[in-house]
Parts: sequence; structure tokens; C-alpha cells
Amino acid sequence: MLFRSKGQIPILELRRPSADGTVPGQFLYHSTGILHYIEQRWPDRDPTHSETQALEHHALVCDRMTFADEAILLVSLYSYNASKFFHLRPQDPAMAVIYWKRAHETFCTLESMADPDGPYLVPGSGHSPTMVDCAIFANIQNFRAIYDTDILPGHPRLQKMYAAFEKRPSAEYNEDRKSTRLNSSHQYYL
Repeated sequence: MLFRSKGQIPILELRRPSADGTVPGQFLYHSTGILHYIEQRWPDRDPTHSETQALEHHALVCDRMTFADEAILLVSLYSYNASKFFHLRPQDPAMAVIYWKRAHETFCTLESMADPDGPYLVPGSGHSPTMVDCAIFANIQNFRAIYDTDILPGHPRLQKMYAAFEKRPSAEYNEDRKSTRLNSSHQYYL
């Protein structure tokens, strides 16, 4: 796993040896692509599921990821227009209200489709998070730590997923990098 120049955004390099022994680099730059690749490369699916069930689960994950991407984008736009972090840029409070309302509606839709029994959002995932859970968790964590924005109130399924995911060792937030991230990101956006 590599990181872009500012050390903030992950890049996954795909390496496949060619006939001449070289390893040409192909890169995935978007977190959705990276998570999709990881989920397909190491599926860790229930061995009792048929191929059709696995395909249906994959379709559910992809479908829910579109809602997650939309909601994350809307919260980002809200933060850009409302967060103290972006106070040196022109902000539009009226647009912030619109983005927050649409993000809330999108998260409500995602919650209405969530697995009512499992800790994670995609039905049939059991106790294994999918790329949907990974993306939403990471963004909630960053929105809280960097932008002082919390989207969990009013979303009980997201709260349940967040609480389950937060117990995973991979969920640990590196506070040492927070100040570096704030400084380099702030410079980038100014």
C-alpha cells in the first residue's frame, strides 16, 4: 500500500510479473476500488453459501456501496460548507443545511436496507465487515476527528456498526498522524 504525495490517501499498487520478469505498476487510487479489490481477492465468504448466494451478496455489497459513496460525498460537502476546518474558504451555510439533510436521508435509506440482525450493514455478512462498513467507519472516524462532525445521532444501525467495527484492531485511530494530517490537508485546501 502506497500513499499519495501528502501521505493521506491510500494507493494500492497491483503487481503482476510480465513475461520479461518486470512488474509493471497498475494503481488503484480510490478507496472504493481498493476495498472492492481486497474483498474480491480475499473473499472470506461462508463456505456453506452457493455460488449464486455469493453473487447475490456481492451485488448487495456493490449496491450498498453506491449509497455509502453518495452519503460520504454529501457529508464532505456539508463539512466543506460548515466546518471550522474550512473557515478560510467561502462557505455557504444554506448549502450546508441542504447537504446535511440529503446525507441524513441517504444514511436513512442505507439503514432501512441494513441487516437487522447483524452488527454490519450488508445482509448476509454475519460478523464480517464488508467494504461498505470499512468505508463508512473510516469516514465517520475522520469526520469526527478532523471536521468535528458526527453523523451517528439519529442512525441506530450506523451506531451499531460503528460500535462493532471500533472493537477491531484495524479500527485504531492514530492520533500522532492527526496533527500532520490536519496541517498538510489544511495547506492543500487553502
